[in-house]
Amino acid sequence: MLEPVQPEHQHRWLFQQLYVEWCELTGGEAAGRFSIQEHNRIAHERRLAALTEIEAARGRDGLFAFAMSAGSPQAAAFTLVRDETPVADVADWVERALRHPEPEPAKAFLAALLSVMSRRGLPEFVGGLSASLLRSDQDRLTIAEVLPGTAEGWRAVERLGPEPAARYWGGADFQGLRGDKEELQFAVERLLAAGRPRTAFAAAHWDLGHLPGDLWRRVLEAIIAGDEPQGPFLQEYHISRVLKRLDDDPALNLAQIARLELRLMRVLRGYGGRRSSDRTLALHRLIACNPSEFIRLVAWSFRRDDDGEDAEEQALSSDGRKRRAQLAYHVLNSWEEIPGFSGTGEVDAETFMAWNAEARRLAQEAGRQSIAERMLGQAYARFASRWQWEEWLPGPLADLLDPPDSANLREGFRIGVYNARGVTRRVPQNGGAQERELAAQFRGAADRYRILYPRLSAAIRAIAETYEREAKREDDQAALGERWHP
Repeated sequence: MLEPVQPEHQHRWLFQQLYVEWCELTGGEAAGRFSIQEHNRIAHERRLAALTEIEAARGRDGLFAFAMSAGSPQAAAFTLVRDETPVADVADWVERALRHPEPEPAKAFLAALLSVMSRRGLPEFVGGLSASLLRSDQDRLTIAEVLPGTAEGWRAVERLGPEPAARYWGGADFQGLRGDKEELQFAVERLLAAGRPRTAFAAAHWDLGHLPGDLWRRVLEAIIAGDEPQGPFLQEYHISRVLKRLDDDPALNLAQIARLELRLMRVLRGYGGRRSSDRTLALHRLIACNPSEFIRLVAWSFRRDDDGEDAEEQALSSDGRKRRAQLAYHVLNSWEEIPGFSGTGEVDAETFMAWNAEARRLAQEAGRQSIAERMLGQAYARFASRWQWEEWLPGPLADLLDPPDSANLREGFRIGVYNARGVTRRVPQNGGAQERELAAQFRGAADRYRILYPRLSAAIRAIAETYEREAKREDDQAALGERWHP
């Protein structure tokens, strides 16, 4: 009794969105009875039958009015126009859409029509439209705006003239672009010329090898310069893949890649400051072989020990200093490399000690010895957190941390070890069980270093004592919780 009588109302649910939410088919997919291909086939048949019924009842004008009022005009277009549809019929639908007073549904309908025609010679089809149907410059601009971001699309727009071509390269969607190397490079060059580096990145990042390293560098530099700020969102994963591609390009050196990374650091640092990529940043590799780079970043991030100002700082605005400090701070707080570390668990003692001696000398010259040593200690703590207890501190690192003049290094190391733990999860009734286990581990480590490295042992024991205090606090909170919530 409640079922609609008019066919356009009876079948509207089929065209509310591009994917049909049909309970029977969705349940079949979940149970494994229907594949997505079968789902789409059945949905297409239902849509085709629905449009046939609507046209029989309302005529072509009524059918077009229904398509424009549907939630997804694209779904109606993909059903109306198939590979066997006569070109004259397609041209008729195009003309109706061009004359429709509401541009938003009309453009969605047109975009779907032209996408289907990409399989049937889109440049020739658009050329025929231009000669017979496109009556004004506005018609040509409208078609240019909805042409697909593919090789067929940009070949077709050339048939419309220079102004529509400029509109096309300035607004077409290229995120799903696939093609051979020459086509992709052509599209990226045109998008860069149109000031759309983010769109160029989205179009090309799936086929990294199709672009030379220098072109990738230009794309990243244009993004850094702020071109197309409202373009597609950049993700750390994809940026890291492109930078890995640049690592393998002999035309670019480590310093050039590091400069790109520094300006992309807000993306590369990942969510919550934790990177998801296992690629070692060129910035970190550069620091590990050049202590002056480390001191430069420290100088950007922190004031001098005597509260003075460097001449370089005075030349920058307060906003410029703040932005530079934030980028440098992100780099320093994610660095966990050991100078002279081979990657196999061994540290070259001579290289390691020489690097640290030079870094501390430069830090003293820069008036930032105290903070530089603390940042070094935190970096070495992050490095140590990746290793098993038996291999926790390589010999050269223990040798660096123990001397009397390494108090700042030890303090930074203590803070870094504590911070490296991160967020914890626990059963409320367990109290401080986790902290007691950690305290026992650190006390054991302190005992191992007690004879050869007494000052380092004392710093590690201080970490154990911190966790013992935290364990007592968690025990108290658990007891209070049970008292109030029996």
